[in-house]
Amino acid sequence: RGLAARGRGLAARARARSEAGRAAAASARTAEVAARARSPAYRDLRRRCSGLDVEALATVDTELEALVGLAPLKALCASLRRDALARSAVGDTADVRCVLISGA
Repeated sequence: RGLAARGRGLAARARARSEAGRAAAASARTAEVAARARSPAYRDLRRRCSGLDVEALATVDTELEALVGLAPLKALCASLRRDALARSAVGDTADVRCVLISGA
């Protein structure tokens, strides 16, 4: 009986620690996105592309940077992003096509 209660207590502490860790990681991600959105490059994007949601772009860039591996996909995304932002800055429409990613 005492062992079962101890096990439940340990499980509850582990859950609380896990939730606290997730909350800390989310807070760190939010701070990193906010810092990135305040950087000179993103301020310049905000000035040049009027309808751009800079915070969303900073979030996508932060998550893409955090991915492990996938270098060809990261390069493709960076190229598409550069092209779409450059077209948007001069007033053209960015024609982004769907990409099928397949692998083992």
